[in-house]
Amino acid sequence: MKPQTSSVSQGKTFSRIDGIVLGLFFLSGASALVYEVVWTRDLTNVFGGSAFAVATVLAAFMAGLALGSAVLGRYIDKKGHPLFVYGLLEAGIAVSAVILPLVFSLLDRIYAGLYQTLNPGFHTLSLVRFVLSFCVLLIPTTMMGGTLPVLGKLLLRDWNQLGQRAGLLYGANTLGAVVGVAAGGFVLLPALGLRGATLFAVAINLGIASVAVILSRRYFLRPSAAAPETRPPEPSPHRRSGVSPRIILAVYAASGFAALAYEVAWTKTLAMILGNTTYAFTAMLTTFLLGLSLGSLLFARLADRYGRPDALLALVQIAIPLLALGTLPAMSALPQLFVDGFPRFQESWLGLELYRIFLAGITMFLPTVLMGGTFPLVTRIYVGQANTGSQLGKLYASNTIGAIFGSFLTGFVLIPWIGRQESIFAASLVNIAAA
Repeated sequence: MKPQTSSVSQGKTFSRIDGIVLGLFFLSGASALVYEVVWTRDLTNVFGGSAFAVATVLAAFMAGLALGSAVLGRYIDKKGHPLFVYGLLEAGIAVSAVILPLVFSLLDRIYAGLYQTLNPGFHTLSLVRFVLSFCVLLIPTTMMGGTLPVLGKLLLRDWNQLGQRAGLLYGANTLGAVVGVAAGGFVLLPALGLRGATLFAVAINLGIASVAVILSRRYFLRPSAAAPETRPPEPSPHRRSGVSPRIILAVYAASGFAALAYEVAWTKTLAMILGNTTYAFTAMLTTFLLGLSLGSLLFARLADRYGRPDALLALVQIAIPLLALGTLPAMSALPQLFVDGFPRFQESWLGLELYRIFLAGITMFLPTVLMGGTFPLVTRIYVGQANTGSQLGKLYASNTIGAIFGSFLTGFVLIPWIGRQESIFAASLVNIAAA
């Protein structure tokens, strides 16, 4: 069959291949969060405690996302068809997921040997476990991190629709993550177990890889990235906004720091109210991701239509802490709301989990909607027509690095020293500084 030219960069409407790519990226987000749930359970068996397992998986995910987005973003600007590279990444994730249980078993034997021969203390052994497990998980998570800039290179080819396409790309992936964490925690693990849930996600990855590779053979890209009328009047949009590129990276890093600081503080607080079970944690994470996804989709068109996206970004950074601080009085009412509602839903598992999601939403939903809207705005300001993959990679990496510091400092420094509510206030100051 004769190859067809992709119409990704042409016209104002989305082509059929655009819709397929967004659907694939939705499934990518779903499979990634299924893996996160499964690997956390797997490492709970390795570490003998959920706290170390969650910390290891979260650290590996964030580090991998930052590393993959930075490295693969630069790579895709130089060579390779984005769909073909994306297919290879998804296949690599699937292969890694199949091998990981065997690697975890091998690590178990290594730990046992270290304990018998060297007899290290608990903290030393935990540190060794963390480093080895982190290095193992860094391989698939780096491939996951590379998928956003790779597909961004394909879709973000019309400068007039830059914010819309960025918002839809990020929103589709995050909405898939909502489905993945809900399905993984509520359905797949109870019904299929760790291995069954893993194979389910592997099948998704292999299906994505197959479709992406087939599409890459049918559709080739024009050498010219955009039609003349879609080119920006100046070399890069962040110069048009008058804002330094480094400032935009710093703002997005600060946004990531604040977002994870809020999430950690909210989760710690809500766990005391809604319970410290896997289902309760899944309900909270589902609510957080749902807000991010809807915010990205909502701001997708707004980023292109608003004449000053940098000013809108500043307003969003101011509104986030106002909404976050405004939820503090509501949080004090949550214990009574949960106590009052529990008798109504205790006979219905689904009803109780939906009620947990509703109560978590009272606290975090509105601020997370604005957090999700940040990505299309910074993309509209920062990303130019050339080196799209590299620029997207830098943006995503800066946000993820900020998130790493926000999660670590809030969980291990701020909350132990100043408490949960004061940590939320500290995160709000970071947003205001970014604004």
